[in-house]
Amino acid sequence: MPIEFRCDQCGQLLRTPDDSAGKSAKCPACGAVRQVPTHDATIINAEEVEGTSEGGAPGQAPGYGPGYGGDYGPGPAPGGYGGYPPPPPGYGPAPYPGDQTPPEVRVRAPGMALMIWGGVGCLFSLVTLINLWSTQEIVGIEQFQEMATAMGTELDTKLLFSSQMFFSVLSVAINGLIFFGGMRMRLLRNYYLAMTAAILALIPCWVPCCFGLIGMAIGIWALVVLTNSEVKNAFR
Repeated sequence: MPIEFRCDQCGQLLRTPDDSAGKSAKCPACGAVRQVPTHDATIINAEEVEGTSEGGAPGQAPGYGPGYGGDYGPGPAPGGYGGYPPPPPGYGPAPYPGDQTPPEVRVRAPGMALMIWGGVGCLFSLVTLINLWSTQEIVGIEQFQEMATAMGTELDTKLLFSSQMFFSVLSVAINGLIFFGGMRMRLLRNYYLAMTAAILALIPCWVPCCFGLIGMAIGIWALVVLTNSEVKNAFR
């Protein structure tokens, strides 16, 4: 029976007489010269031809061909990984887990910032209050008198002095609350007190206006940390 085999170069099916086994034969399609296989190789070639129905190119074994790991690479393994076994569970980059810093670490810096800001504001307000009480003089009275003259009204010094005293006492209380809220925030205690301290730090009324932006930045920082769900749940 004739020997059938495929050309190594173009895959053309070739037939030669049975007595040509071991001799050289030239492919009429591409001109490539190869040795005619023996009868055993012909059986293998026949199996390869059957394998083309499973997706391989003519003359290639089942699972071989372009798109299967290269021209003559292995076919896709179960799971479709180009001939390689599927990766083990957990292989590859894990999904972004977010910030893994423990909540007790996240609240330390903004809590300390609230404590420092509240302490400085409380100290400033106390100095102002003591100065008012000891001197019984209105702070910036010249400016208030100029404003009253410009508006054509008489300056009520008693009301103005009482207002400054009241505001100084209120400022001491507010800054003390900011300090205490920052301290509780660092300990992950009293969530709503810490939120109140952060919101109060945003209001630039308890310190000189030139420093108000610092308090706003600290308040925003603390609020961003406190609104995190993990931090909120960590409070006791």
